[in-house]
Amino acid sequence: MHTSPEVSIIIPNYNCLSFLPACLASIRAQKDVPYEIIIVDDGSTDGSIEWLKREVQKSSDLKVLFEHRLGPGGARNTAAQVSDAQFIAFLDADDLWEENKLASQIAYHKANTKVVLTFTDYVHIAESDGREIIGCFEYWPHFSSCYDRNLSAGEYRQLPSPSATLFSENIVGTSTTVIRRDAFLAIGGFDVSLPSASDWDVWLKLAQVGNVAYCNDKTMRYLMREGSVSSNMEKRMQAMQTIINRHAPAAMHQDARSINHVRARLASGYRDICHRQNHRFKAIQYSLRAFINSPSKRYFKSLMKDALLMATPKIP
Repeated sequence: MHTSPEVSIIIPNYNCLSFLPACLASIRAQKDVPYEIIIVDDGSTDGSIEWLKREVQKSSDLKVLFEHRLGPGGARNTAAQVSDAQFIAFLDADDLWEENKLASQIAYHKANTKVVLTFTDYVHIAESDGREIIGCFEYWPHFSSCYDRNLSAGEYRQLPSPSATLFSENIVGTSTTVIRRDAFLAIGGFDVSLPSASDWDVWLKLAQVGNVAYCNDKTMRYLMREGSVSSNMEKRMQAMQTIINRHAPAAMHQDARSINHVRARLASGYRDICHRQNHRFKAIQYSLRAFINSPSKRYFKSLMKDALLMATPKIP
């Protein structure tokens, strides 16, 4: 058993029994980093509780907490309170780490004590056939145009304007992060009152208390599960607006243009809502607004798609 773990790996679990063995195997593939694993089961009904009770008996590096419907943010907050390590790393139960993900990340933190958050690139994986869809960094229009592509494997680079960069686009994959535990506790962790996007709020709060660094390595495989996207887009948009109001001053102090990028994200979200409601004219208005605020290939393609759709007669 690791008597002095350097990092606590925190996993919220709700009905993810079919993914847990592979998730834990990807942790145990990590080398040269003393760790502990803290799984918070949030009231599962798929046999996870029984499986975890058996697993904890034979795994000396594993702690299991049993809660009921705290939500992912609340579960992570609870685990961080009982963590014994200087650093915490989040991993969702249906995500996987690549081998040796933690070693260079923890080493960088230990050598750069003012850094409170590190994150890496990752790849989206289709649930149906396991194919790779797209990397995270290349997906976001603004970040893909400004991050340093020439970093060596395992090399990290600090964001020069972390509040503005993370405000513009939520480029941080939760399961790629390592966070200094004292900083996480100091900012109050995840805001459980937010119905969505509480992870984005955490990164922005951390950016205001310390430095943030990234690595180009794709260290995590993010499973695109069917039905995993929130069905209540209106609530997500409301949560985003709350977070924008909360963090706009700090972000715009570093880069006034950051508000345009986040306005483009909002417009794109409202465009998606309009399409679900079959409001073509409103959708193209939001597409145009997104492109005007943040001209990019991604938003231009959306605008052209909506223009073609407008020209297509509706089927009665």
